[in-house]
Amino acid sequence: MKNLLLLSSEKYKKLDNFEWCESLLNDFFSKSKQVALVPYGQIIDDYECLEKTLNSKINAKIISIHNDPIKVLNDSDSIMVAGGNLFVLLYKLQEYKLLDLIKDKINSGIFYAGWGAGASLVSENLKTCNDLPILFPEDLNALNVLKYQIISEYNCNDREFVFKLYQYFKLNPNSSVFALPYGSALKIHSDSALVMGNEGVLKLSQHYEQYFKLGDFIKL
Repeated sequence: MKNLLLLSSEKYKKLDNFEWCESLLNDFFSKSKQVALVPYGQIIDDYECLEKTLNSKINAKIISIHNDPIKVLNDSDSIMVAGGNLFVLLYKLQEYKLLDLIKDKINSGIFYAGWGAGASLVSENLKTCNDLPILFPEDLNALNVLKYQIISEYNCNDREFVFKLYQYFKLNPNSSVFALPYGSALKIHSDSALVMGNEGVLKLSQHYEQYFKLGDFIKL
């Protein structure tokens, strides 16, 4: 049984980082005693700084895994995966051999929240990623805990990326994508999802585009 909170990003409009989703994260982790923070997508920001910031906003105890990944993950009852560059995130998870461990924990029902790259990581692969491949993972296979691709930080006015999605669907005609615009979130429990946050989400495929507004339940 999956328990996921997928957030478009940490930023929304002119609000401070996490201001738009702070209450969502606190509600989601309300019963968590310790949350393992996976910070590897971050390139510019310091891991300890991010850990400190999140501890000031989230009521649960948050510990970054970068000093002792396996121990922190095994000692924690929840996981949050930071945004950043998805290629770098996947590269690091493969390098430290953590991908299967996190996937097993998600499938066992652990609470998992991710924003930006951390949300897209639950996809089957990186084929719909909108980041630069500044590091090359061993392969493009991500966590693959959903049968849908997740695109975070989606901007429908980005014509170049929309055209890339058109090309993707031409070669992957049976694929479906959930696109999360800035300020949107999907809370997934088992086989259903609730649209949360400030904006609706889009479900895209080769043949249709479907919009879900805030409060809508989606059958996965």
